Amino acid sequence: MEKINTLQAEPNLKIELQKFADSLLHEDRKSPKTLVAYLNDLSDFITFMNQHLGFTIGLLDLEKLAVFDFRAFLAHLYNKKVTKTTISRKLSAIRTFFAYLDSKKILTNSNLKTLKMQKISEKVPRAVSENIAFDVIDLAYNTSKTLWVQKRNKALVCLIYATGLRIEETLNINLSDLPKNTQHTLRVLGKGNKERLVPIMPAVVLLLEDYYHAIPLHLQQKSQTLAESAPPLFIGEQGNRLNPRIVQRIIEKIRNTLSLHESFTPHALRHSFATHLLNNDVDLRTIQQLMGHASLSATQRYLKVDLKELKKTQLNFHPRNKTP
Repeated sequence: MEKINTLQAEPNLKIELQKFADSLLHEDRKSPKTLVAYLNDLSDFITFMNQHLGFTIGLLDLEKLAVFDFRAFLAHLYNKKVTKTTISRKLSAIRTFFAYLDSKKILTNSNLKTLKMQKISEKVPRAVSENIAFDVIDLAYNTSKTLWVQKRNKALVCLIYATGLRIEETLNINLSDLPKNTQHTLRVLGKGNKERLVPIMPAVVLLLEDYYHAIPLHLQQKSQTLAESAPPLFIGEQGNRLNPRIVQRIIEKIRNTLSLHESFTPHALRHSFATHLLNNDVDLRTIQQLMGHASLSATQRYLKVDLKELKKTQLNFHPRNKTP
């Protein structure tokens, strides 16, 4: 990989970094985006250690790193005003790499295990009401003056809210993934290249089909020509697969029109999907499967969104709260 090739490090370290990257991609089935994040974080760490120690480091130097050296890297990040979330992610990437080297019996450094950082407070997802969600879908149509783009934006926003898909999952959908006949299920490639089938309402399928048929023929043909494998469902005005930044701009326009909180992002539609299902008595296991969460703990975050409402319901209806 280019990131590894241009990194200033001894050859033996570069070789193990490449093997580590291959392991993440093929054995752990991490997504290419996750892999890039790991390599960027490790590159930052190695570059800092080169400067910190005063020479180009290799595997032997990693094994000799003291607690002080690791803390110096954390202090460096704190001084740069890096967020706690980002620091935690970088530390996780470093730990994963050292654990890999340990598992392959290449080196062991127990000093890293003693390193701790302050616990990060968990952010509660922000969801909008059901009425606001419907307004968002309707306003998506008004975010462009071009008819086929209007239909695309409405179909896109509606699909995310109706299925709870991540942005990446939504934009990676190909034409061939759409439901055939009356199947009413959508094939989705999620995190770690894990495939799942997601139920999709017929009304949403009609919106998607109406959008695609509205695309000018020359753009449809260009999109099919540009596609490396299968033609994408959502395309930009140049015929390429739609860029996530365009989706963010669509939501920004809607957010400004409705005067919503800045936390209302494309991902907030996914949070709203989960919250509204929960409000309508859908069990957590079902929501977990629909959203493609690897563990139930990730889904349980959505319980906190309506904690006040749950407490209110308990006080109003629980028999132990009744006055004798």
